Amino acid sequence: MMRYRIYLLGAALGIILLTGGCSSDKAEIVTQSSFDYSGYEMLAAGKWEEAIPIFQEEVGNENAGSLAYLGLARAEIGCGKLEEAQSVLMEANEKFPDTSSILYYLGEVSNRLEDYEIATDSYYNLLKLGSEDLVVKKRLIANMWKTSDFEKIYMITKDLYKSDSKRYLQQLLWGCSIAGIEKHIDEVMGLVKGTDGEYPTQTMYQAYKMAKSGDLEQAVTMFRSEQAEKLWRAGKLDMGDYNAQGKGEGIGIAITEVFNEDSVIVGTWKNGKWEGTCIAWYGEVTNVTTSDHDVEYKGKLYDDTIYSGQWTNGKPEGEIKLKITEEKLYEGRDEDNSLVITEGTIYFKDGKAEGPVILTETYERNGSERQYRETDWYAEIHEFKEGEPQPFLFDTDDGEKLVYEAFTSSRSNGKAYYYREDPCSCSYIWE
Repeated sequence: MMRYRIYLLGAALGIILLTGGCSSDKAEIVTQSSFDYSGYEMLAAGKWEEAIPIFQEEVGNENAGSLAYLGLARAEIGCGKLEEAQSVLMEANEKFPDTSSILYYLGEVSNRLEDYEIATDSYYNLLKLGSEDLVVKKRLIANMWKTSDFEKIYMITKDLYKSDSKRYLQQLLWGCSIAGIEKHIDEVMGLVKGTDGEYPTQTMYQAYKMAKSGDLEQAVTMFRSEQAEKLWRAGKLDMGDYNAQGKGEGIGIAITEVFNEDSVIVGTWKNGKWEGTCIAWYGEVTNVTTSDHDVEYKGKLYDDTIYSGQWTNGKPEGEIKLKITEEKLYEGRDEDNSLVITEGTIYFKDGKAEGPVILTETYERNGSERQYRETDWYAEIHEFKEGEPQPFLFDTDDGEKLVYEAFTSSRSNGKAYYYREDPCSCSYIWE
């Protein structure tokens, strides 16, 4: 009979198994032999109204246990009496603190009533009891960001991070941001020390300080191509000035994607969207090899790409300057070290490139004394419509051609020395 009653209890309440809860739930099911289970039979049959007086009588008993309160709350929930159910659950929580099923239902009912403070407290108490339930954590996060106690939000994000450092690093950075970066950054750095989040958090903070001083260009220099892989390991992250989750207002730093490349954006945002002056950076390092008289020389190619200009409503708008720096450095072969700088302006409308784009390239190569010498210039030419490459007419040695990209130089007399007649893969669409 007891096994049947336990089954009924689980079926009627639909209790989600929460790990780490207080043992009082299980103990009560075993020891409350005098409990009238007919109320739970009513719940199992969906007879909410009939169940209410049964549970009310149980709750009225001097030795009423948590099952009576849970049953009454569940019956009132079934009848749509959410405020009454919340009241019952709050009383039960006072009498039986740290009971996971009570906390869970109190959180659920309070969330439906948009009583986000009580919902947050309920789910947070479950977290502190050791719950690893992702549903509980998800609802805790959703509710806490609708509250206004920023220090409490930061405290919750710390505990979420401690429970799963990889999953909740962004929550920790948001909590630190909203409660005050300068106030909490030392503690945050202590928490992320030795993890994949240490380098990106430290570098974003350094860039944030520089940007707050008004020097966005210097802030971007905090991110270096030789350390790029360490930036991307922790995934997309952002921090800065906030007034709520996703509601940046002021300076923002984000590790994100720019034109499908892992990148960093430093700039100003408003209501969670980039607004005003912004600089986007992308960098990487690749291995390169050169040879001379069958002797190979190993080296590195350092690639840095920067977009700078005005963002409107979260997207680049108007003239955006593009600068690509590619530097090759070889071990034991200084004369082959080189620097290529490609620069130009791309016009954006609603986050999409429009019109002609001319990127001018200068090439410098080292001499034996490690001095750069500028030689010729080169130009790469494209035409865009709504971010996608378009064909255009350009003069070549074979006459005028309809091309998708053309390359000319100071030595080609205004003609393309290389061109493509098929669509190229380059596009500029802000996602």
